[in-house]
Amino acid sequence: DILTKNSLALMEDKLAAGSDIYLCDRRELDISMTKISNPHRRWLNGGSRLFSFSNEADLIEYFSKCNSVGGLFSYLSSIIVKRNKWSDVIFDESYIGTAYAHVYILLRIINNMNSTLQYISLPLVDCRGDNDTFESNGKARRIKIDFIGYLKLREDFYNNNTKIYISFGRVLTKERPWFYTSLAMACYGDSTDRAELASFYKKLGYPKIATNLIFRLKGLASYTKKIKLAKM
Repeated sequence: DILTKNSLALMEDKLAAGSDIYLCDRRELDISMTKISNPHRRWLNGGSRLFSFSNEADLIEYFSKCNSVGGLFSYLSSIIVKRNKWSDVIFDESYIGTAYAHVYILLRIINNMNSTLQYISLPLVDCRGDNDTFESNGKARRIKIDFIGYLKLREDFYNNNTKIYISFGRVLTKERPWFYTSLAMACYGDSTDRAELASFYKKLGYPKIATNLIFRLKGLASYTKKIKLAKM
């Protein structure tokens, strides 16, 4: 990943405001960084704004505006955080190996009320596509990484607050839509992968029987995938 032109100059002006966290959007390119696949991947719905976190309603509002887990800090390259705020967090070592250890720290910051986040609705980072190291162990494993990490975060942070718990979970289903993700797992996963995904979605409110029915559409999903490949 690389910074876009003039991004440092823009951020220098923004940093003067002294927010605890800064979150910007990204532009997505191919692996050679020459072809643009998405000129503006927006993490939040709406324009640039300052979020102040002082109560549960502020958290729910923020989560409701997240278009994907990018709004929940999944993409490191688009985040700037105050060093002292980061250092003050006592890390939970159970997050080592989840791929989202940094998200634990950032959620700790915004859950410590009286924190601020400046969202900058501009693509200030160029993201190299087709370069997902999390996918090195297969597409099924890549899908599960998001569920393992974010369901654990939801449980650890918001298990005692139903409203925030539900709001946080909805962001994960925006990132991994139930129907299409289940179809993908039908194609790429084995029986263990599918059973795990059905359990993940059950925690998000989708009955296992319904998810298992989608898995039976594997033949249709494979056929559709072949048609798309043939047209490329």
